[in-house]
Amino acid sequence: MRELVFRNLFSTESKKRDICVEETVRSNGFTSKIVKRSTYFVTNVSHVDSKAEFNKWLIEKKLNPSSNKKRFHIMKHHSDREKKDMVYCKARGNFHAVVGQDIYNIVFVHFLKFETESIPKGG
Repeated sequence: MRELVFRNLFSTESKKRDICVEETVRSNGFTSKIVKRSTYFVTNVSHVDSKAEFNKWLIEKKLNPSSNKKRFHIMKHHSDREKKDMVYCKARGNFHAVVGQDIYNIVFVHFLKFETESIPKGG
């Protein structure tokens, strides 16, 4: 049996978009679950009136590379007692999008989880 759940949530008040896909597969005594989730937040909007202002903003961002730092984590968990294996991957960072004369600073969090569990015989 295969089950797929898709969610796409958007909030204008918090300037947030949350996209989640969950897939569960049950076959041959095993259950596999994969969760993929991406969350985006608009944290700042800068307005530029001229190309010179945009170039000044761009130079400031290049001189401060710590503001574009990305983080990536991988965690693994194994349980003999529960007969489960789990792997979590999480990435966090930010990027900029230019729309007209507005520059949006967007923070993202991507989360990926793999989970495998054996189903006890007779259960």
